[in-house]
Amino acid sequence: MNQVEYMLQKKTEIFLSSLYMHDIAAAIQMMDEKIILAGLEDKTFCSGVNEAEEYLERFLEGHKGIVREKEYQCIDSEQDIGFISLHYNVAGVEKGEICCRRASFFWSRKDEVWKIVHVHLNDIDMGEEKVLVHGKQGCTYLLHIQEIMFIEARNMNSEIHCRTQTIVANEQLAAFRMRLPRYFVKVHRSYLVNVHYVEKVERYQIRLHNGSLLPVPEKRYKEVKEKVKELIEEWPAEASKQGSEEEN
Repeated sequence: MNQVEYMLQKKTEIFLSSLYMHDIAAAIQMMDEKIILAGLEDKTFCSGVNEAEEYLERFLEGHKGIVREKEYQCIDSEQDIGFISLHYNVAGVEKGEICCRRASFFWSRKDEVWKIVHVHLNDIDMGEEKVLVHGKQGCTYLLHIQEIMFIEARNMNSEIHCRTQTIVANEQLAAFRMRLPRYFVKVHRSYLVNVHYVEKVERYQIRLHNGSLLPVPEKRYKEVKEKVKELIEEWPAEASKQGSEEEN
């Protein structure tokens, strides 16, 4: 990454932070007058800074949040043009909900000033969501979230049990609970479970489609059972899909 690309990365982060903290004026200052804004909602297309400002104020109402967990797919520049593509999470300030989004930015330099000329923002489909994991010996993994069955606390580390592998991460369970979607349920102080892999909530334990049994504290049994049922009903297609794949 050269100096220009590093600078554009920082400018992009400032733009996203301003956007989701509702500092629309600061975000607008970084846009070209003829900016093209696309993708925040189906068929959304705004042309020009005035139209973009009006739309952003309407779209972001009630969606104030903090940008977290940025994962860059591409950072490139050539002469007076720059391109940045990334995935990121937005944690809601009021409700604490987390949504995953992707963004692409085209930057252009005019009179030594860099402005955004095109930005495309949209949500990531649940099946495409990924999480960056820092493992042992300096290894880094980019995991598909739907591949994770459950996460187990191991002292100051965590074991991530995926469909095809188990990874030891240099992060505590609490950190993953903050980063992962709400269909990951903490069923025990040492276990975080993806409800898509739950076959049955039995008395004081959860049975997964692969046969794994995870403990549920007696005092939390009713609460956990109701929560898992609620989330499975909310994502029935994904839950049934995971179950059928495990059985095949």
